[in-house]
Amino acid sequence: RVTMRRLRSLLQLFSPVLGQDFPAIWRRRLGDNARLLGTARDLDVLCDQLLPRLVDDLDSGDWPRVFPVLEAERRAARAGAEATLAPEVQGRLMLEWMAAVTELPRTDDDIDLETLAAQRMDRLRKRLRKRAARLPAADAARWHALRIAAKRLRYGLDFLAPLWPAEAVGKYRRHLTRIQKRLGRAQDVEAAGAKLAGLAAEQAECAALQRHLERQYRKPVKRWRKKALREARQLLAEKPPWQRRRRHTSRPG
Repeated sequence: RVTMRRLRSLLQLFSPVLGQDFPAIWRRRLGDNARLLGTARDLDVLCDQLLPRLVDDLDSGDWPRVFPVLEAERRAARAGAEATLAPEVQGRLMLEWMAAVTELPRTDDDIDLETLAAQRMDRLRKRLRKRAARLPAADAARWHALRIAAKRLRYGLDFLAPLWPAEAVGKYRRHLTRIQKRLGRAQDVEAAGAKLAGLAAEQAECAALQRHLERQYRKPVKRWRKKALREARQLLAEKPPWQRRRRHTSRPG
């Protein structure tokens, strides 16, 4: 999943020099591939990380009835993930990707990588600033958008890090990683609640479990989001690594 997402971010990062069709087609195909693996991961987080912490607070009859339903969902999701990860499926996708890459038209334009990189990173940073300006808010989708913006900025920094001072890049990356992790925890709770809500029609106890999950994690989610937003705003107030010049040392004559 992470590899697919990084590739999609790379396509977006260099889209100005990749033509119109190639980035759009492959961002969609790689995104579809990653989403097929996402359900299993979300259920693993729900079953192994979030819900076990709540067991002691649940009525004795609730957990045993809900657990088989969740385990059945997880088995089905894992079976789907295994089918997606089959060598013949992923191998074909990789071969088609490589064939498409080799067919990209060459450009005679004299492109300065450092200039292009700075322009693209400025664009990603502007998107993060825009998402942060819309917060705080009750709408979970806005917080999710902030997480995605921070993640794409971090991936861009990872790809292009050798162009800029290592110390500045490392500091900037640590900030982005903390922002992403805090918002990721909050998003895991949102995804778990949505999954339980979807199962409520099949198992009535899932609705009660969803409400309990939301009550127990309301304060932690609020705290994670508050810290992430504060750090994002502090980061946006600083000069990013790509706006700093490398110090070139002159060689002795």
